[in-house]
Amino acid sequence: MADRLRADRRVARRRDKPEIPWPRANRPVPDRRTIRSLEERAKELACLYRVDEALAREDTSVEETLAALIEAIPPGWQYPAACQVRITWEGRTFTSPGYVETEWRQTAPLRHGHSEVGRIEVSYTADMPAADSGPFLKEEVRLINAIAERIGTHLQQRRRRIDHAG
Repeated sequence: MADRLRADRRVARRRDKPEIPWPRANRPVPDRRTIRSLEERAKELACLYRVDEALAREDTSVEETLAALIEAIPPGWQYPAACQVRITWEGRTFTSPGYVETEWRQTAPLRHGHSEVGRIEVSYTADMPAADSGPFLKEEVRLINAIAERIGTHLQQRRRRIDHAG
């Protein structure tokens, strides 16, 4: 029998012992909606990575950091081509190029401790299909809040470093 197994090339061998060929599991094929949802989560995760990278650069000014964030954020949303960002911080405003005020927006506060020191706003330049919260997905609501928290923490730490250095 061993000669027959050696002759059968379909039987995988490991340490000179035949392996039992198991039948393939019947795995369901993911539908388009599932694939689209996974693609969206991947975009959101990549956006968070870009935000963290922009915030990690210690050799940049606040203005340069916020400009990098404004560039990093739109690709994380469902419709990046129509997405724009506005960040207000301590009375100053930073926006995407060509920014226009629209009704299709979501906002989150930038906090310094318990006080609000600014806001981040993500908006669309055109009406998009309805989703969980207007044209925005529930995951995008969580995403803007996570980004706002990261920015607020970064600005607070930067302020502490300046206060301690001066």
